[in-house]
Amino acid sequence: MAEEKDNQEEVEKPPKKKLTLLIGVLVGAMLGGAGVVVLNPAHAPDPIPVNPVEQVATEWLPSDLEFEFTFNPQTARGKAFAHISFKIAVIVQPGKFDEAKELVNERESWAWSGCLEIMSAQDVSQLKAPDGKRHLKRLLMDELNAKLFPGEPDERVAAVENILWTKFLIQ
Repeated sequence: MAEEKDNQEEVEKPPKKKLTLLIGVLVGAMLGGAGVVVLNPAHAPDPIPVNPVEQVATEWLPSDLEFEFTFNPQTARGKAFAHISFKIAVIVQPGKFDEAKELVNERESWAWSGCLEIMSAQDVSQLKAPDGKRHLKRLLMDELNAKLFPGEPDERVAAVENILWTKFLIQ
């Protein structure tokens, strides 16, 4: 029986050592975490850079300007006919409205010509595809920005933000 008591005492001693070690580790982790919080002050996140044209509060819809085209798109067989018209939505940088309006009036013919070239080069199957209008819209917006508001994108006085379809007929 004396041996059994010795064995029981030995079995009970190791858990006390493990418990003491565990408490020591937890206290050290808490103190270390508190030190990190105290020594490292929080900082504000870096601001997100914004494109200057996107900061504009002025949106302009030139009501007197509607692009209207009747053309023959490319086709593998036979003939195709298209009648498309649209208006543009323009974002103008602050204080640059008169300059943007002047550029549109001066360069309107260049824009018409560029748009007609793009539309005439389109395949009728592309225009009828579900993404056809979106693809054509992107091409036209790029062309209109280049023709109406020349220069680097971040230096332009205005930018064509959207194309608003008023007619889109493909036969």
